[in-house]
Amino acid sequence: MAVENDSFHCSAEWHIARLKSSYALAVYGLALKVAGGDGGVWHAAEKNVAEYFGCSRFSIMRAYAEIEKLGFFIKVRGAPETRREDGQFSSGIYRVLSHDTWAKDHPGQCTTKMEMPWSGEPHTTERDRLGQEMFRQSGLKFSVKELNILLARGTAGEIVAALDGVVAGYPAILTGRRARNRILKKLDELLLSEKGVRA
Repeated sequence: MAVENDSFHCSAEWHIARLKSSYALAVYGLALKVAGGDGGVWHAAEKNVAEYFGCSRFSIMRAYAEIEKLGFFIKVRGAPETRREDGQFSSGIYRVLSHDTWAKDHPGQCTTKMEMPWSGEPHTTERDRLGQEMFRQSGLKFSVKELNILLARGTAGEIVAALDGVVAGYPAILTGRRARNRILKKLDELLLSEKGVRA
């Protein structure tokens, strides 16, 4: 069943993070990288992967099993149950799937980012560009109403120029509504004072 969220599109990480194994995400990331991407072959022995991540072989075995059960690893050949002459077990061989490939065979299991009425539109308005730039500089989301109020006081260029100094004056620990309100208040003061100077 698909779950809606308001922040991100679905990914392999979203699915794998829900597994019980605390190493599943790390193992999948390493496997996808070493395999060369979607459909590539992964055949690292559990013992070697365990040494790489500094954990037990059993933790890695559990990660392999859970990733395989989820469907991001497709077993091509299982590891032989007997040891090689050097005393080590041989590794199994897996094909590693990307999220896009996996999702085709697992419909309805992905999270979906909520679509907004304007989602498909290009960001061409001054307000849209201002919102993106303010988020880029501050890491905070501003409402359409807040952006419209600012744009009534000055151009996007003036607001962004003022924002540089305002954001630099606030500590990184200031977040959320409190930070947004302080930034908006300071911007409003700066823009009104500049308008008064120009008048």
